[in-house]
Amino acid sequence: MKYPAIILMLLFLSSCKLVVHRVIYNSRIFPNYASDKKIDKFYDKHAVTKTNYITLSEPNFVKKIKEPGWAFESWNLYNTDGFKVRRKGDSLSCIVSDHNFLKEFDLNTMGFIDSTNHLSNDTIAYSKIFGDDINLLTSEKAYNDFDFTLILYWSSWRGRYSSQILKLEEIFVLNHPELKIQVIKINMDFRKEMKETIDKMQLTANEYKYKKAHINK
Repeated sequence: MKYPAIILMLLFLSSCKLVVHRVIYNSRIFPNYASDKKIDKFYDKHAVTKTNYITLSEPNFVKKIKEPGWAFESWNLYNTDGFKVRRKGDSLSCIVSDHNFLKEFDLNTMGFIDSTNHLSNDTIAYSKIFGDDINLLTSEKAYNDFDFTLILYWSSWRGRYSSQILKLEEIFVLNHPELKIQVIKINMDFRKEMKETIDKMQLTANEYKYKKAHINK
């Protein structure tokens, strides 16, 4: 059993992307189930502000990772009308480009509004942020009161990558004091109670398969 495991690990490490994630970003190839204590410790160390963050329930977590294009470390930006803001010219997949985009943010020259993608389409994050029983007027006010809403998805087992995701808040907010920005942090760590319902190896394989296909487009 020992040798097949070593061979499997070598095959995984043969991918440059996996080496980068493991060595540069200190993330786990096969993530452990995180405890509340570990998540809180990571958040307290790396989050720019100490406001409360959202931790998804088991059903919502499973539903979220089955969505097309899900990721354990990602971010989304929405304007005052609740529509998604995208960056011109690339796929929002490079953390360096993300930093530059938010630091020098200029919607007219660097981005565009994706009118087909609304904040309310993300039913999981939307309900967790604004509540399940809110009426339409209340829900619109939740993002209409702000110039932009920044949603950060992060996980402690992603190591330095997720710490940089959390720092996107600082980059965006501090560099644009003239904007009224709402920031929401959503934790994507595994929960202890999910241990019998989630296949970590399959999740990891699906994630890298998706990213590889996305990058090769």
